[in-house]
Amino acid sequence: MSKKKLRPIDIRYPERTPLPGGAIFATLPTLTTLEAFWAEHRQWFPFAASGVSMVGGQDFLDSYEWVFAPTIPALVKTVTRWDEVGTQVEWYDWATVDPDDHASFFADREYDRRHQLEKGAWSDADQKQFEHENITKTQETYRGWWMLTNLPNGCEFYDWFNDFPDEINDPSLSREKVAEMFQIQTFENWRTSCCTEVEFHDANSLDEYIAYWRAEHGKGYDYYGQENEKTDTAS
Repeated sequence: MSKKKLRPIDIRYPERTPLPGGAIFATLPTLTTLEAFWAEHRQWFPFAASGVSMVGGQDFLDSYEWVFAPTIPALVKTVTRWDEVGTQVEWYDWATVDPDDHASFFADREYDRRHQLEKGAWSDADQKQFEHENITKTQETYRGWWMLTNLPNGCEFYDWFNDFPDEINDPSLSREKVAEMFQIQTFENWRTSCCTEVEFHDANSLDEYIAYWRAEHGKGYDYYGQENEKTDTAS
């Protein structure tokens, strides 16, 4: 996927140029502009994403570029160009694609349980967990899981997340619902990782982010947008 930037909009009139899902885009080069924009828009756009400087360059947002949105799915869809790229959800029918591996999974679980029992290492908690998993993970009910396909830059599903995502293994879910679940997982997964080029925020974390940089400024330390204050006389 070629790098495609979000179009800038006039932040004074965001309703005139909405982005998908009602999100808005803004370039906020100084701490003052960030504080002012957030104070004006937080009531309607409580979720945000900003670009993090990367040596190899960013694919989604550059430094000081922000997207604000009314919901988490709208934010993630906008930042990742979900619809533009054509990202889809796909059901992986494990039991049909690889029936031997599917059967081995259950056989191995039972073998491990018996082996631990023989060693005297199987606890009541282990048994409760085993029984709980058997409610939803039988050979008849646990037959596969949902995955993301056609991700940006040819990214593979398990590389998209910085840790294994929560498995979605209910085949009866609609594709729209599964996509929304993955979008929320992306938000939560990326925001807890330091290995991504996008920094996600909810209202509380953005308040803390601004307060942190304002405190750093007050101490005379480097702070958000400091290098831009020299040319931004309004800040």
